[in-house]
Amino acid sequence: MKQDNIDRIIKETYTDFNSELDIHSDIKIPVWRMKLFQTIRYSENLEKMKIPTFKEKFLINLFTSIFFRLCLYKGVMYLVIISIFNQKGGCGKSTTAINLAAYLAKHGKKTLLIDMDSQANSTVGVGIDDEKLTSSIYDLLNNQEFKKENILKVIKKTEYPKLHIIPSDINLANAEITLSSIMSRETVLKRILESIDGLYQYVIIDCPPSLGLLSVNSLVASNYLIIPVDPSFFSMKGIKNLISSFNGIKINLNPGLDILGVLITKFNGRKTISKDIKETLINAFGDKVFKTVIRIDSKIEYSQDNGKPIINFYEKCHGFEDYTAFGSEVVKWVTQKI
Repeated sequence: MKQDNIDRIIKETYTDFNSELDIHSDIKIPVWRMKLFQTIRYSENLEKMKIPTFKEKFLINLFTSIFFRLCLYKGVMYLVIISIFNQKGGCGKSTTAINLAAYLAKHGKKTLLIDMDSQANSTVGVGIDDEKLTSSIYDLLNNQEFKKENILKVIKKTEYPKLHIIPSDINLANAEITLSSIMSRETVLKRILESIDGLYQYVIIDCPPSLGLLSVNSLVASNYLIIPVDPSFFSMKGIKNLISSFNGIKINLNPGLDILGVLITKFNGRKTISKDIKETLINAFGDKVFKTVIRIDSKIEYSQDNGKPIINFYEKCHGFEDYTAFGSEVVKWVTQKI
């Protein structure tokens, strides 16, 4: 690749990179490679590159893949943002978000859980009382708050090391109306997360069970989508609409969004319908279906009642085993994709 083309790509996209280099000061990487890493990292900058040849595109993609793996090996904060979304309620969406975040934190990943549902299940599920909050995700969205110091004031520590949360409360129910009058309303959450880039390795977003502006904001901000599906007729019926919504957002708002996988929840191996729906999903999505299924387990309900993820509540149960296996699969899949 010609040096002048590399310089042009860097110059057109980033002019000042000193603040980003401070984050990675303990790792000796050439400045131009760090700039190129950041350039490719954001999908919207791909169009700005104007790379003239196929060969240059191939070399950049090859280098990026190798460099991302080096970042993971060295512990560089490459931010992975995953939305947990299904337009159907009651499919284990919040439970999955809570326990995936808890698994990642338990295994040394700095993780931020964002509760984008006004029911505040994820907030309560990690031990935060939503009725005593003085600020929440609603305040950040409503005020279009992009200053790092103000965002940090809303982020709450949990009792679990490396797991933080931007909580939700009932006020978030007003956000659809509030956001509707804002310019670039689909990208508010994305801009919030860009302001705290470098602080976390994973962001897990618990989306509301509808494709309104809150879910659109979540998907526009994300790299990946995980779809929890309970083995029922109504859940399968909604898959078609969900995929249609995903394609619309990917084409029009976030070309970098990808389906990380489909997770089967509330699985009962003794029921024929559960087995049939599992087979149908595998036929439809192929290797996009996680090998792990989340079995029905009363201990999960007990953990929710105690405001704890099952990952941190009781190890000798199916819920713990299944969400541990699922978390391991997610990390493996993300690493492979990077």
